[in-house]
Amino acid sequence: LRIGSFRVGLSLTLLPPSSDGNDDCNQQSPLDTADGEEGYPGSLTVRVTYRLEAAALVIHYQAETDHATPCNLTNHSYFNMNGHASGNMLEHTLKLNADFYTPIGEGIIPTGEIVSVKGTPFDFTEGKKVGADIFSDFDQIK
Repeated sequence: LRIGSFRVGLSLTLLPPSSDGNDDCNQQSPLDTADGEEGYPGSLTVRVTYRLEAAALVIHYQAETDHATPCNLTNHSYFNMNGHASGNMLEHTLKLNADFYTPIGEGIIPTGEIVSVKGTPFDFTEGKKVGADIFSDFDQIK
């Protein structure tokens, strides 16, 4: 199995949570990969810290390696506010303070262009159901 550039992938690694003692912080245990693992040079240690600040979830990544190696960490999680076993989240109402998005081009690679969400299925500035436009013919969704 290959996810991105990984055969097994960091994305499929589930780490037990650990706490730094603060009620508002949950730091995951470090993930260590060995030199040469997945074909990459250098050992790599990754830590991810989740913190609630006001009305925001802040995710902080820290990665250390002993050789020059590519490392590009990101997060694509979503949360079902009705609970894990309650079905899908398409009926949730979502409001985003985001006026722009970056479209994708060939190969699903971001073009670098910055485009307004106005009039697109990506416009959640006023709040709407997550699934309202999910089956749209909009070229960025197909």
